[in-house]
Amino acid sequence: MLNKKRVIGAMVLATAVLMSACGGGSSSSVYGELTENDKLIEAKVKDHQYPYAEPGTKLKIGKTHDACVPDFETNAFSLYLEEKTGLELDFEVYADSNSVKTMLAANSDDLPDIAVSPSLSDADFIQYGVGDYGTGAVVPWDYYYENYGYYYKQAVEQTIIDKIDNFLIAADGHRYTVPYICEQMGNVFSGKAFINKVWLDKLGLEVPTTTEELRTVLEAFRDKDPNGNGQKDEIPMTGSTNGYTAKPYEFLLNAFVYCDRDNYMWADDKGKVSYIYTSDDYKEGLKYISDLCKDGLLDKQSLIQKNEELKAISCAETNRIGVLIGGSPDNVFSAKLERMLDYVPLPVPKGPKGINYPYMKPIKPTNMGWMSRKCEHPLAGYALFDFMMSEEATTFARYGIEGKRDPSGKNDPEIVKDWYRATTDEEKDRALFKHIGFEGDIVTILGYGTITNSHWQAQNPQYRSSKIADGMVWDGNPLNGEYVKAQAITPYYLEEADRKEIEKHIVRALKFENLEDQKNYSTLASSLKTYFQQQQAKFIVGDLDVEKDWDKFQTELKNLKIDQCLELAQKGYDYMER
Repeated sequence: MLNKKRVIGAMVLATAVLMSACGGGSSSSVYGELTENDKLIEAKVKDHQYPYAEPGTKLKIGKTHDACVPDFETNAFSLYLEEKTGLELDFEVYADSNSVKTMLAANSDDLPDIAVSPSLSDADFIQYGVGDYGTGAVVPWDYYYENYGYYYKQAVEQTIIDKIDNFLIAADGHRYTVPYICEQMGNVFSGKAFINKVWLDKLGLEVPTTTEELRTVLEAFRDKDPNGNGQKDEIPMTGSTNGYTAKPYEFLLNAFVYCDRDNYMWADDKGKVSYIYTSDDYKEGLKYISDLCKDGLLDKQSLIQKNEELKAISCAETNRIGVLIGGSPDNVFSAKLERMLDYVPLPVPKGPKGINYPYMKPIKPTNMGWMSRKCEHPLAGYALFDFMMSEEATTFARYGIEGKRDPSGKNDPEIVKDWYRATTDEEKDRALFKHIGFEGDIVTILGYGTITNSHWQAQNPQYRSSKIADGMVWDGNPLNGEYVKAQAITPYYLEEADRKEIEKHIVRALKFENLEDQKNYSTLASSLKTYFQQQQAKFIVGDLDVEKDWDKFQTELKNLKIDQCLELAQKGYDYMER
């Protein structure tokens, strides 16, 4: 049961929509000038003095429910923020991201002052913001950022994200968000595959490096009983529909064409945007994958099975899996962690044209902290979010309560707390990502994803630079999932120059100057995506023939107005990358 002062569910918020008839109440907040309340704290905020709030200053802060955070009111990070700023934070917890949008659509007088939610897009800010198309429910940070921004400005200046303000400034010209930025290379190169090295050694095979070598290995896994139980029960390659980067076809397509798992788009050298599923290279990749499936080398179940089903198979008494697609083997093998050590990373194989793009995802900021029209202390709210962008607050939000190294080496919890800074050469040398150039900085005690009242599970405005994000220290346990994933990055990792060469072709985001274009694009893109995903699955499992049915597939894409969709996407891309 949730222990919160207020928990708002979708049904309650839907009722609010009906009661308000989408009408907004009077606005208490202004932007572009200081309120009388804010004038009292201006000097302290300007000089970065903490605490800065006047006694008794309260802010109602909206927050999306997190199953790993028992109580936001008593959470150590919440109490730390209150002590640091002098604010009294009253949490209003929403059941999910849909509840947040329903609440904004209602635009009633029950809006929180500020909110932390990763669910709002640029289109939402246009719809609920103060521009020509907006309802005014959300007001921008422009004035406060320009005149009182400190840690937020530092993040914008220091981040490795190109043209970051093109993400952070909405199409109506306003800055509505204080973002979440995480520069972890482990997240960039999160798309991985793992191949059973025990089976390879038993069969006298090497890790395959081309698509044809991969086929040969998968055939051996299928036919030569590598698990030695006398049964033909091996699954040469598998994955799942909802595991972390666990879709086999997306991994394999990168041997033929770059597969952006977000939108299946690509921008050529001249910046022209296209969908990869209209290209000959995609067709060849689809044929290769379909042939694997037809020959029993790619598990058909991987197109429909959920991660929990995959975990059950992976942790069975007899190991049946040759190649596992996915970025979290520690999750899949959670009931048999020692089995992870039977596997080594499988590089994306080179296709017939010598292509093997890494299955990567560029770093992008996430919209996180915003302010409603009801906020009577906008500078106080801004200063709170601005402080969250500091390294001090960021490390607390992700790792928990900071301690210090226990000289005895016993890791007394009263001394080490949830984490501490690496101080010895030995600790600094045990960085999880040492092999790609990082030094150990953070010695973690509290495991990631643990149910805890120490922090907010990093779901708040923050700037987690590479130094912090990739500076975690290995605890020496070979079964540490973070260590296994960090070591597996090597076959996929690209140095900055090579990474930038690919990233210039990736459609990072689309940004539309008006709501009409946004809605038209969303409608067309949604129809195309639904049809494409259905047809792709049919091609892979053999219900459709790649050669015989390709032209019909392309014709139907035309009927679904793919050309009009691309025209709009081009406008959104050009505006985003201006």
